[in-house]
Amino acid sequence: MYWTPGWGSLMTVGATLTVAWITTRVGNRRLTIERTDRHRLEQRESIAALLDAGLDFTTTLVSAANGQIALRRPPSSDEARENATKTEIAYLEEKGSIRRAIVRCMLIITDDTVRQELLRLSRAFNEVNSQYRKHSKGEEKVDSERTKELVTAYDRKIADVQKAAMKRFKADFEEPKLLTRVGRSLSTHMMLN
Repeated sequence: MYWTPGWGSLMTVGATLTVAWITTRVGNRRLTIERTDRHRLEQRESIAALLDAGLDFTTTLVSAANGQIALRRPPSSDEARENATKTEIAYLEEKGSIRRAIVRCMLIITDDTVRQELLRLSRAFNEVNSQYRKHSKGEEKVDSERTKELVTAYDRKIADVQKAAMKRFKADFEEPKLLTRVGRSLSTHMMLN
């Protein structure tokens, strides 16, 4: 093989382009993995916020419904009105909180099973809300059994969302995925075993 002055330059350019291609490819994979991990974290955080707000809303809803029932019992005292007003304010705050949490989850969650449970929860939330508004406006006789049914159904939907989310996100913690075949090193192998 004969040496010509241009071969060294060609080999340098070839090696530089190969290293640049490998670096870009590994960087893109890392970026994709980091983006996926960030999205999963956002999903977990939104579900956690939803479950927290959902359970708080259940407690507040029961208190507010009891306050409305107490107002309708004669004789209604100033203390009963004051308690009903306080629980009504808490109810409105929690209602906004759960509504925002449901919408946020619907925008962030991509898993179909969890999204279906979120839709069911949203419907149950709307039914409970509608029933409570009718009670608070005095549009219909307070039917405590119907209210209990709706609150129980809503509470079950919260539990269903929790089960679906646990099933979906549990896999993220059980089997960590390797970055790439090239990235499998002895230390990575040791960490996984």
